[in-house]
Amino acid sequence: MNAKIKSLIKMLCLTCALLFFFSQTGLFKKSSQDGSNTSGSYVKHDFAMGTSFQFEVYGNDLENVTEDCIALVRSVDEGLLSRRKNTSELFKLNETLSTCNEAEVSDELFSVLQKTMQICVASGGALDFTIRPVSALWNIEDADADSFLVPEQSEISNQLKRVGYEYVALDENGQRNIVSTQISSMEFELGAVGKGYALDVMRAYLAKHGNVTGAVIHAGGSVLVYGAKDDNSSFKIGIRDPKGNIDDIIGYLEYQAGTTICVSTSGDYEKYIEKDGIRYHHIIDGILGYPADAGLSSVTVACEDGLYSDALSTACFVLGYEKSLPLLQQFHAEAVFIDHDNNVICTEGIADHFHEL
Repeated sequence: MNAKIKSLIKMLCLTCALLFFFSQTGLFKKSSQDGSNTSGSYVKHDFAMGTSFQFEVYGNDLENVTEDCIALVRSVDEGLLSRRKNTSELFKLNETLSTCNEAEVSDELFSVLQKTMQICVASGGALDFTIRPVSALWNIEDADADSFLVPEQSEISNQLKRVGYEYVALDENGQRNIVSTQISSMEFELGAVGKGYALDVMRAYLAKHGNVTGAVIHAGGSVLVYGAKDDNSSFKIGIRDPKGNIDDIIGYLEYQAGTTICVSTSGDYEKYIEKDGIRYHHIIDGILGYPADAGLSSVTVACEDGLYSDALSTACFVLGYEKSLPLLQQFHAEAVFIDHDNNVICTEGIADHFHEL
């Protein structure tokens, strides 16, 4: 089996969601077929942004609404945030910064960078949108166990010289949005916020579409709960058991009808490679240049903003429980932490929503 096929199989396996949507009975909805209409809902699955998407929409004109949502996701990916696709604005920004230290970007990309910068600053670099040179060195997402090599400390130290959100300036100069860097060849990576931002875009669309009464949209490890189902039953979002099989859950979050919230999980079991008995996962500590190890297996963050929930789950995973609390408070977010021993710790504002199994 050649390397490209191995990489594709690995990517497909890793796109199984970290969070699961449950029906009123609490059963994982694996059986829903694309294009199915059940109990006033329309279900569709798709693949974008390197992960699996599931759309379950309630109301009227649901097929067209769902197709519009899929088109929005592809626009965010292919036109804006993909670091791989040469059609995206982020790809072009990185290309420009490889030869000079300044570039002009659109209002939309500038807004995403500004919001992500807020988390970078507030977390002290636990989330750093310039981490790409180091994460590329580890190459956890694309390598396999046979080809994977742990980078030398000298290699990591060298690439860390190209990392640092504090060396980035975001300036609005009249009608121009300018991104400038103090270090040559810096490279942005927005994978930690992309799926959350896509949920924000879809939520804004749903809010303008009068025929939609509710929706649950999965984007890999991020979920948007919006409005209400036809029967006004609660929404249940399962959290995966870090030590279990891919379908095992450790508990679930329950939200009443009428709730709109985004829930995102980051975990060390999502994308990883095991080598010589050691698991190396994809969430890199931007200070040390190694996979983060703050004693956690996963962090699930809930807040109204999808980009923030996505970004905060990564930042909190790097920081650990105690250091995460001021950050969560600052952004009006709540979280469920699971440590390496599968102990669950909830922040006060989410404890009533979490049900451990």
